[in-house]
Amino acid sequence: MIRSTCLLAALTATVAVAQETEVRGCHNDSSSDRAKSTNAVVFWNEVADRSIAVLGGKRPELGLVEAAIVHTAIYEAVNAICGYRFKPYAVAPKVRHPALAEAGAAAAAHDVLVGLYPDQRAELDQKYAAFLATIPGHFWAKLNGIVAGQQAAAGILKLRVNDGRNAGTPWNPPPPGPGIWEPTPPGYLPPSAPWVRAVTPWTMSSPSQFRVPPPPDLGSELWMHDYTETKAYGGSISTVRAS
Repeated sequence: MIRSTCLLAALTATVAVAQETEVRGCHNDSSSDRAKSTNAVVFWNEVADRSIAVLGGKRPELGLVEAAIVHTAIYEAVNAICGYRFKPYAVAPKVRHPALAEAGAAAAAHDVLVGLYPDQRAELDQKYAAFLATIPGHFWAKLNGIVAGQQAAAGILKLRVNDGRNAGTPWNPPPPGPGIWEPTPPGYLPPSAPWVRAVTPWTMSSPSQFRVPPPPDLGSELWMHDYTETKAYGGSISTVRAS
């Protein structure tokens, strides 16, 4: 599974809608039928994980962005079907009721994943058809949900088409020296994802909005104080450390 910490931002809004859906009931099917159906958000999160991390081989840094695309599309679809209880992120699908939220979520996730990984279409189509077959409810309610999900997927894919996630923006570190980042043992590996700084944020105004300030100058009084304190407390033998 893609690490839960990487998916947290993408899942939070979607889960909120899913919880609202269950509590307030934007479905038209009975509670007994609901109990038999699979949770669409959970199911398609597992499908997305396989497509992105397992088959796609994406590292968490890039997998996070693509998972967010999937879950934002799900959010837009379910939010629209449930009457816009929350503010849309960027897309406002037109919904004809009755419409089933599970079908909308499935269509949104399926279409995004096919857009990101067209070579996986056969497997994704099979899972999509199988999932739709498990959803109880009227044919037209299911179809209307699918149409809303398709609109959401198309809108979010268009929004993120040039978001920088595939640009591979290089970064050349400055010459090594005191106070300069350098690769560390044992592997002396380069930075894992320096291109992330060029990816369009989802909610921040810019990638640098919350950037921390640089460390103090090496000749400053603050740096000397911190260095001396670290040396006194962090040495293998310390007369000031409590234990």
